[in-house]
Amino acid sequence: MASAALTETTGGDFARLRRRIGRLVTSNYDISDRCNLRCEGCLFFAGDDYKRYRPETDLNRWRAFFRSEAERGVNFGYFAGAEPSLELERLRAAHGVIPNGVVFSNGLVAIPRDVDYRIHISLWGDDAASVELRGAGNRKAFANYAGDPRAVFVFTINAMNIDTIVPATRAVAEAGSTITFSLFSPTIKYADSAKALDAADLRYFRHRDDAQSPVLSAADMQRAGDRIEEARQLHPATVRYSPLYHSWITRPEGLYDLDEAGVATNCGNRLSGRHRHYNVDQSATSAKCCSPNLDCRDCRAYAMGYASYLKENVSPRLREAQSPEWLEVWTLWAELFLGDSSVAVAAALDRDPWR
Repeated sequence: MASAALTETTGGDFARLRRRIGRLVTSNYDISDRCNLRCEGCLFFAGDDYKRYRPETDLNRWRAFFRSEAERGVNFGYFAGAEPSLELERLRAAHGVIPNGVVFSNGLVAIPRDVDYRIHISLWGDDAASVELRGAGNRKAFANYAGDPRAVFVFTINAMNIDTIVPATRAVAEAGSTITFSLFSPTIKYADSAKALDAADLRYFRHRDDAQSPVLSAADMQRAGDRIEEARQLHPATVRYSPLYHSWITRPEGLYDLDEAGVATNCGNRLSGRHRHYNVDQSATSAKCCSPNLDCRDCRAYAMGYASYLKENVSPRLREAQSPEWLEVWTLWAELFLGDSSVAVAAALDRDPWR
């Protein structure tokens, strides 16, 4: 993959990439509490936080809110919730004042081209696996985003869909798009088999107690890596993923140091004075991170994972010449989250790390 092309990396390469990325001030925004799918273990609905907030419905207040965020210095937004494409005018309100961002969408509603953010479209396997795990196939998402330069499909790997990685990658290739991968990470409630479930929970907990649940074992993660490599060999122009990052994200001991409450102390997406997470009523959450429902013990979700990888490796790496492995993950992050194509990254680094 990119490793061979980056074996001669120097600190100068990193400096050029950082100049291209610039200084990002980020925050997370839940802009919708509605969804048109029922994904297994949904990060939004498989917890209890969403029950406490009534969404702000006044568009003028959304416009004023995002203006205040831009004035606070935010220049990169993560837009999620339940399904953000169901609130297009709120996205437009953000796009008018926050120049960069990623929309986390299921792809069933096309986001118009005037919202020029990166769009991460969730993929849960081939059509059969997607219907089983979230209630709909992939046809609409492929039709909506075929060849769209804003789009990257994010395959959420779980123990039930590993064998669909290769056929799903082929479908993405045929749609003229790119694919990357995340690992299923259970919410606190989903991971607690003794937790009492209500009727709402049962819409998102269909397989938790099955003989084959979606939760990944160490063997599952190893097998997933093999299938990703097979997909990459077959469709090298389609797969955007790093085997180095996969080795790190699948460490059997887990990723994070936990405090007495089980909260990760070294997560790269912990909330801070600058980086905030806002609920659908525009209140700032006081929770631990951008996805307060996730169980830190077994969190391997990709947005948090990349932030944590880069944070974990930055200090010792900067004391010496930048390693090719670290720059590979930085380059991958830039492409996935900023929309830098391999051509644009090549211009920054004087090489194309994907060829």
